[in-house]
Amino acid sequence: MRSYFGVTLHTIIDDKYKTFLLSFERLEGKHTSDKIAAEFDRVIQLYNLKDKIVRLITDNASNNLAAFDNIILPG
Repeated sequence: MRSYFGVTLHTIIDDKYKTFLLSFERLEGKHTSDKIAAEFDRVIQLYNLKDKIVRLITDNASNNLAAFDNIILPG
């Protein structure tokens, strides 16, 4: 079984909803919170999105909750 980590971007451009797949990379080895957070940070830096994220959605897995626990979003 193979595991992947995907990052999508959802936005409104010219009054139309748009969705972009920013990254879809294979995750090898254990899916630790550190590994997930590092991959997310890599994608965010690649697209210069650090101060532009307003929502973050994951499943309820403990590694996802731990990976994104320290992210502060506006609102």
